[in-house]
Amino acid sequence: TITDFPKACFVVTSRPTGYRPVDDIEIQIPLKRADILDFKPVQQKTFLQNWFTEVFLSKIPTDSGDTEDPEWENRQKEKALDKASAVIKFLNKDENKSLLKLAGIQIMLKIMAMIWNENDTLPESRATLYKKALDYLLGYQYKRRNIVPKLPEADAIGVLAPVALWMQEELKKDEADQEVMKTRMQKELNKIPKKQKPPKAKAFSDDLIDRAGLLVRYGQTDYAFRHKSFREYLTGFQLMKNPVMDLSVQKLIEHFSEPFWEEPIRFFFGQIDAESFNNFMQNF
Repeated sequence: TITDFPKACFVVTSRPTGYRPVDDIEIQIPLKRADILDFKPVQQKTFLQNWFTEVFLSKIPTDSGDTEDPEWENRQKEKALDKASAVIKFLNKDENKSLLKLAGIQIMLKIMAMIWNENDTLPESRATLYKKALDYLLGYQYKRRNIVPKLPEADAIGVLAPVALWMQEELKKDEADQEVMKTRMQKELNKIPKKQKPPKAKAFSDDLIDRAGLLVRYGQTDYAFRHKSFREYLTGFQLMKNPVMDLSVQKLIEHFSEPFWEEPIRFFFGQIDAESFNNFMQNF
């Protein structure tokens, strides 16, 4: 197409792993490459203002008189800007610095906006925010489109959490060979009662990529979580739900000083109760 229209300007977009020589996918013409970075604070504000404005203007007036009120649209825009300002103010509090860092990630900021629109607040902990984010990716967005997910949210997380811990412990990296990962997924899928008709690992992983957007294809042979923090959250979740808590505690103590384990440990602490915390401290 570019050859046929030499005077036209083309903009080609993809995920970061989309067009790379290492994947044998390369555009064979001169080009300028730009990588989209996380949102800066001013961009976060603009995104939230635009998002809430769209939401408020899409609401159908409940009073027939509102449809003829020339000020209705202006009032809706004012409400939207107030919502956006409230989110920004919340994120800029000292105690919410960890959430502010997440707001740079576009999908997380969108989920924050959705949560705020429903509850007028955000979860105080990152762990709770990630739980709600996974509920959105694995459940809500399917229901909104009237699509039946391959697995309910709880079952999907029940498959993904052990896989995330396996990547953390055994692979020690954020990506995994596609076939090896599907084999590991199938091991967890086999634990789901057959009457629930669980999908095969290939169908499940394809759905996580094409619809949920939680997994991505990394290069030609690997899978990775869309953002590594999702895998780290699921790792902490799996350690937290271990029926033998002492095993999780010992595992975390062994890896406590390793940078690769820092975030899973944080997510683990964000989900355990006081008794488990005391148990960890005594062993530590």
